[in-house]
Amino acid sequence: MLLGEPLQTAYVTNDMDRAVGVLARQFGVTQFLRRGPVDLQTDAGETMTLALAHAWVGPTWLEIIQPLDGDVGIYRDWLPARDFALRFHHIGIRLPDEAIFDRTRREATQAGHRIAFAMTSPGLPSNVFYVDTARTLGHYIEYIHIPDVSRSTISQMPRNRLGFAAA
Repeated sequence: MLLGEPLQTAYVTNDMDRAVGVLARQFGVTQFLRRGPVDLQTDAGETMTLALAHAWVGPTWLEIIQPLDGDVGIYRDWLPARDFALRFHHIGIRLPDEAIFDRTRREATQAGHRIAFAMTSPGLPSNVFYVDTARTLGHYIEYIHIPDVSRSTISQMPRNRLGFAAA
């Protein structure tokens, strides 16, 4: 089963400060855990540098990604060359068990889906891969292996209340 219960909704942007401002003013998401620049190593041996902002909005993990340098085409290709943008990019599905994570990756490949990106993070309690479902669904699906949420950085993200900010 390649679809599942989404834990995360992720967007890409070319201006993190502006994106966070839009989410605060228009949608009431005012508290973020911001990191960056962060250098990450992909399983393909490439380095990507990103700025990241994370927050809880009710039960949903909101992720904002700004590609900065390196092998960031998977994010930068969704953005216009000039104007500001904040674009939906992927949903993230948590898989708590390593065997299920590995089986899901095999099943995605066997079903003919391209693995667009993968990263094994020994220093972090998670591993991820993106299945390219952009042609069919209009976005990627990220599968996230997080065995213990309490030991993960997502447990440190600020919680925002549900609802809209006052205009």
